[in-house]
Amino acid sequence: SPAEEATFEFQAGVTAVLRSWSAFRTAVENEWGGTNSLSKAENLRTHIFTCFEYTNNQNNPASTVVTMQRPKMELEALEDNLFLYLEEEYTIVLEDESEKQVARVIFQMFEMCGRGDFSLSRRIVSQEQEKSANANGMPKSTIKVEGEIDDDDSDEEMEDIKPSQEETMENPPPTNLMSGMESTPWRAKLYASEYLFGIPPEVRVAMKANEATVRQLGEAVQEKSAPMVDDDGFMVVTKKKGNR
Repeated sequence: SPAEEATFEFQAGVTAVLRSWSAFRTAVENEWGGTNSLSKAENLRTHIFTCFEYTNNQNNPASTVVTMQRPKMELEALEDNLFLYLEEEYTIVLEDESEKQVARVIFQMFEMCGRGDFSLSRRIVSQEQEKSANANGMPKSTIKVEGEIDDDDSDEEMEDIKPSQEETMENPPPTNLMSGMESTPWRAKLYASEYLFGIPPEVRVAMKANEATVRQLGEAVQEKSAPMVDDDGFMVVTKKKGNR
């Protein structure tokens, strides 16, 4: 449905934006949020997803334009929440205002995807995938870890994903979501379903526990020993000797 397609494309864009946010990536990969850093990243993304929703046009079901629900928080509130989340969960004080750029891009993607225009979200995904394929690293950001002084004066944060009004409206870039493949809603859904920066440790533990109990492909089934029966066909019950 149009609402599902818009949701998949928007969520893929959000995933790419968070992966491209160097301050956030640095905090997660260096475990500044403790051993649960990966889980905290997933929680942030999930919360953003729940704040932006689409529904199909009830008056015209055949329409490709969806009804956008009012976001559960305003732009300024999202900016503040992103700033506070990194400060409280990863002990980072952002000094480059990159959280404002991230929030603005998320809101713009939400509006554009609601109109059936996926050019911005797909461009951001394509850029993130290209950057991940290269070993050039992420742009630097000006961040301050509580208790320390960061002398990095770089202001390049989020420049690569900053949307251009002319580019997104008049001359949209190529819309390949996966390198060399035509973009489709299910590809966007697949991309958005990936972990942001890796599998959280607690998920790995659960997966290993599940592997230990699930029979693997090609593994022989362990047969249960047949019960002992007497000549009359009755099961033989072995009595345990008790202490007298």
